[in-house]
Amino acid sequence: MNNLKLKINKINLLYILIGLLFACLMIVIILTSNFFNPDPVDYDALNPQFATPTPTPPEKDDYVPANTPTPEPTPTPEVPGFGGLFMAELSNKLGIKPSDIKLVSYEDTIFNDSSLGCPEPGKLYAQVLTPGWKILFKANGSSYEYHSNIDGSYYINCTSLNNLETLNVIESFNLYNPKKVDIFRLNDGQFLPLKKLNKDEIKTFVDSLNSPIKIIEKENCTFLYKITFIFNDRNVNLFSICEDGKKYGEFEISENNAFELPDIFMNLIGQYSSLLSFPGRPSLN
Repeated sequence: MNNLKLKINKINLLYILIGLLFACLMIVIILTSNFFNPDPVDYDALNPQFATPTPTPPEKDDYVPANTPTPEPTPTPEVPGFGGLFMAELSNKLGIKPSDIKLVSYEDTIFNDSSLGCPEPGKLYAQVLTPGWKILFKANGSSYEYHSNIDGSYYINCTSLNNLETLNVIESFNLYNPKKVDIFRLNDGQFLPLKKLNKDEIKTFVDSLNSPIKIIEKENCTFLYKITFIFNDRNVNLFSICEDGKKYGEFEISENNAFELPDIFMNLIGQYSSLLSFPGRPSLN
């Protein structure tokens, strides 16, 4: 009986030893596994400066370029109705049918002054921008250009102006630097003294005629003024302005030509005539 108990105790002790041995073996295995497979070091956690930033997604560009509008073509202006009047005048002047005249071109424009781009010799014009038209015709192989204001109430045949015959009377008759210039006014059938020009007035008066002026046909005229240019060796008389106020003049030394007097000359004569007392008798003071 005692032997049996002893035997059982030995067996129990053996089991305990085996269990302890197994437990120690498991501990060794676990420790060995941790030693050879250490956890990786999180350097990003230890050193934030090495942390890789999470990329920010780019913002969505909502800009949509606007469509560039297609420029509309400039409309061509319609032919002004009064162009037919110019054509009728031209056909009458040339002695041809209106159907023989061709409209070449037309355009609306703005002229620099009231001369409409075709100033006549000796005329003064208002220095204002003037809207108007340029219309070009062709007939008998020649071109004819008309300029008008915007409504056609005033127009100029520019081509005919290019064919005007003009003359600079100061240059042609050598009227530079006269010693004296005396102005006379018709009164009761005779010319009476109106004004003797001083040195400065002489220069202004000569300058008023010192440009090409239009040559016109001679006609019957009762002259209101006589201007005498006095030189050391000669006198030259200019008879000017008809009784009806026409800007007409003749030089005594020019037998064949008459002239359309410039506006500046007419203005000066008007100033000197203001010296007249009513009803027109010249003042001799």
